[in-house]
Amino acid sequence: MVFWKTWQRAVLAIALTLLVFSGFSWLCLRDPKINFLPGHGEAEWVIFPSAVDTLAHPVAYLDTTFRRAFTLEGQPRAAQLRISVAKRFQLKINGGAVETGTIRNWKDVSPVDVVPFLRTGTNVIEVRVFNDSAPPALWLALTTDGTALRTDRSWEASIAGSNWRPVVDAATPRFPGPGNPATAGEQTIKVLRSIWPIWLVFFGLAVATWLICRWQPSRSLRSTGMLVLFAGLWAVLFWNNGQFMPLYAGFDSRSHLEYIKYVQERWTVPLPTQGFEMFHPPLYYALSAALLSVSGLSVNDTSGILVLRCLTMSIGIAHFALVFLSLRLLFPNQIGRQRVGLLVAAFLPMQLYLSHYVTNETLAATLVAAAIYFALRVLRTKTASLSSYALLGFFLGAAILTKATAVLLLPPLFLVLAAKMITERSAGAIWLRTLGVSVSICFIVCGWYYIWIWHHFGTPFIGNWNAAASGFAWWQDPGYHTSADFVRFGQSLVSPLFSGLAGIADGVYSTLWGDGLWGGLSDFPSRTPWNYELMVGGYLLAVAPTILILAGAGVALYQFFRKPSAEWLLLLALCALVACAVIFMTLKVASYAQIKAFYGLSALTPLCCFAAIGWDALTRGDKKLQFVLGTLLLVWAMNSFASMWIRDSAAQHVYNAARWKFENKLEAARSEAVKAVDTDSASEMAHRVLSLLSADADRLSEALEHAERAVQLAPLSSDAHMQLSAVFIKQNQFDRAATEARRAVELGPENAIAYDLLFTCLRQQQRNDDAIKVARDGLAISPFNGEFHYRLGLAAGQTGDYATAANQFVYAMLLRPSRPEPREKLRLTLPLLSKTADGLKQIKEIAFLAKTAGDVSTVALCENLLASFQADHPSSQEPKP
Repeated sequence: MVFWKTWQRAVLAIALTLLVFSGFSWLCLRDPKINFLPGHGEAEWVIFPSAVDTLAHPVAYLDTTFRRAFTLEGQPRAAQLRISVAKRFQLKINGGAVETGTIRNWKDVSPVDVVPFLRTGTNVIEVRVFNDSAPPALWLALTTDGTALRTDRSWEASIAGSNWRPVVDAATPRFPGPGNPATAGEQTIKVLRSIWPIWLVFFGLAVATWLICRWQPSRSLRSTGMLVLFAGLWAVLFWNNGQFMPLYAGFDSRSHLEYIKYVQERWTVPLPTQGFEMFHPPLYYALSAALLSVSGLSVNDTSGILVLRCLTMSIGIAHFALVFLSLRLLFPNQIGRQRVGLLVAAFLPMQLYLSHYVTNETLAATLVAAAIYFALRVLRTKTASLSSYALLGFFLGAAILTKATAVLLLPPLFLVLAAKMITERSAGAIWLRTLGVSVSICFIVCGWYYIWIWHHFGTPFIGNWNAAASGFAWWQDPGYHTSADFVRFGQSLVSPLFSGLAGIADGVYSTLWGDGLWGGLSDFPSRTPWNYELMVGGYLLAVAPTILILAGAGVALYQFFRKPSAEWLLLLALCALVACAVIFMTLKVASYAQIKAFYGLSALTPLCCFAAIGWDALTRGDKKLQFVLGTLLLVWAMNSFASMWIRDSAAQHVYNAARWKFENKLEAARSEAVKAVDTDSASEMAHRVLSLLSADADRLSEALEHAERAVQLAPLSSDAHMQLSAVFIKQNQFDRAATEARRAVELGPENAIAYDLLFTCLRQQQRNDDAIKVARDGLAISPFNGEFHYRLGLAAGQTGDYATAANQFVYAMLLRPSRPEPREKLRLTLPLLSKTADGLKQIKEIAFLAKTAGDVSTVALCENLLASFQADHPSSQEPKP
């Protein structure tokens, strides 16, 4: 490649880009295992407008029925319906079932001749769509002689027996609305009103820091001193936050701790099927278990969790130190570039917040950084020592033994090392002593684990994308992607928290420059108690380092095309592979929570190198530009650090209370809630949480006092009225409880708990018809609540509506298969349903639903009832579905 011309290298890069784009396009448009809704033109993909639910859903075939009435002036001579659904469907026109034949790929558009089913006047088309790993979605276009009908917002739908509602365009992002537990009130423009005085202080400190650095005589001391200073700041941050953070904080923290506990107790490596996070390689968990054992602690001890967090923090410091060493290799005697790269590495928000959690992400990324550093040393030295090759192989193997994604470094690394051997015309013996040593050591360190996994599962890589092998099947909203998700950006600059629901770029930006997913928790009181006002404001400041990184990446790519080097081939190729892997995993697991920037944390070294190059490219040595941009970067760094500084606040105590309640340690939780109220007596949330915990402790008078105080402080809060309703229910005051619950629903239309409370009140008041209507409204908000389906089935059964009851029991079984009550109630309901006027037809529908879901026992019961009916009435015909 060195001997190619610049334009030839550019053409090759463009060709590779087009090849990758073509591969992703094929996956999106043709692979039925990828939940991507391909655009077919003419019509829109539509879905039911349920509220965004940040919890994981079980894999279960729930259905949505879409319908549309339309009028024909006369009997059409020709009519063709074209349909595509995600993923199975039943089609009816004017009540008649339409045969569509076998559809091999749900992404295909299937033509259907529907002339025999149409009539003059009003027609009704109805499509029942089933999906097990995403919201049921429909695309349909009907063309007759003079009428064109297509899916758009004029259609209506009902999901799993909910009330009918107008559909929404699947390509339009949905966000948590009023009453949703994931609704975040912080917006970038709004927080500026309260944080601008803090930013003024940061600006003054930044100017002073800039002047001091300019006056300092020793250049070597500047860089080394900055490294020591940043490490000290990290230690101070950890010391402060350690006293405030509860035990179980961070992404999938309990699952990571269970893995560590398994290793510590058994000193064996678990299979991926033995725990939710146990598909990861074992190095991080083995090191953590060993550290706890040496300390005489376990994951059940507060001190043990602190030790693990101290380990993560130390690994984070080592990470940005390794990045700094790589910067010194790449940019010798270029102090400005080194300082900018180090500043970004040390104060990158995703580095800061991850280092507070128990996670394998930081160790894997740090080991990759170490491998990159030794690779750069080898590449920049004509006769590198054997120890450098050995250390390179060791750190690479250790990284792959920590997280499978570290394997992305393998192709570019061995490509550049092989190129180095070829360029130097090394003999075969030198190949064996250098590259052979690296490969051998890497394989010895990590190969045994992947061979073991391959032996058990037939593939060396098992992850959350492989539910069939791991045994943990789930999905999360939105559950699918469209082409718009890959071109949209801007939500993270307005309302950054959970902005990954808007698209891929927003999700990456929100988790790169802040903890945009609340540490993996999905309800407001339980989120990690960072300083969210500063964090949200920081997304605007982060525009500066973002521009630096993008500009630097462009310059690095341009310089590489003009004068390629092995070092930059390694860094650029790693970035490209990490970006492709993140996009692929986002497609494979179409969840908002899958869009995390820290999945690319292993690319921190090239990211900081881009920032360093961008600094020179934008300032061009201009002292004034350097002062302005340098001051802005320092303000950003201070803001990032301060946003992670946990204060003794009401929000922090509420967070502790929520986490202790999750652990069923109610006394500890209530103690934290009391502290929250004492810290800020004007906090509605503090009073509400204390009311909740007091009610759990049967201190009803105290619970009522704080619930009423919460309503006084925030009369427009759906959650406050909801809590007051819950207290009234505890006191058996169902009239007052119903009034408050109804108010909670009005203020928070996406407050699923408020619907549940109102349903409970109406049932207690013997108003079953009203309760059923409320329950159907509640299912429109939260259709994956198995308990709500079960309770609706009970209410419908009491009114004699056995069809609704049976269907709701089936949904409850699908969503909570381990619970026996829905199955028992269904067995009692089906014989009663068979005796109703339309009962046998309904049983056929239930059998179809159960068969789609793979529920063999329910299908057998339905078939037995139908067979019994045929035996008793041999002259009758079996009802058609």
